[in-house]
This record gives sequence, structure tokens and C-alpha cells, in this order.
Amino acid sequence: MLIDAYGAAWICDWNWPCLGASWFDLVLLLATAYADGHDATALFTQHPTARGVADEQLDAALAALSGFFLTSGGQPAADWSPHLRQHQTWCGEVTLRWLANRRGWAL
Repeated sequence: MLIDAYGAAWICDWNWPCLGASWFDLVLLLATAYADGHDATALFTQHPTARGVADEQLDAALAALSGFFLTSGGQPAADWSPHLRQHQTWCGEVTLRWLANRRGWAL
């Protein structure tokens, strides 16, 4: 829980709280939808938080996420979470497939 300068309480469920684009969490959420066969790009563009987001911005976010997750997934096993690296690798593969599909790349 965070208390801001005005005394308002904010509940944060992420261990690296930061200020970022309002649509970034939507990309993470829709990666799972993409993995389940949904048109994540269409869902993204229809969402209010994605209004005005350029295609290149979404692609850059997907590239960054895939790189982060694939790099993290390649680290040694984490004894505090035995399935963490497998999950990170899966997330990296999903975001990379979504990006490749958007860009017309063959994987």
C-alpha cells in the first residue's frame, strides 16, 4: 500500500511500482487473451486506455516485454518459486508471437 503526497492510499499489486503508460497493463492482460486465440490487437484498439496509441507503440511494448520475459525466463531456477522461469518463458513466447503476427514475421 502506498500513501501519496495528498494522503490518498493506493493499493499496488506489483512489486516494482512505477508510473507508466495507462495502456501498458492492458498489453500484459491481453497477452493471455492472445494465447487463448483471441484477436488481442482488436481488443486493445477498442479499449478506452488504448485510445491514441500508435501501432509502433504497441509493437515497442511487445518487443520490450518479450525481451524482458525471455531473458528472465533464461535465468537459473528460483527456489522461492519453482515455476517462475517457466511462466516467464511462456509470457515471452506469447508476446513475441503476438508481435510477430502483427508484423507479419514467420517464427
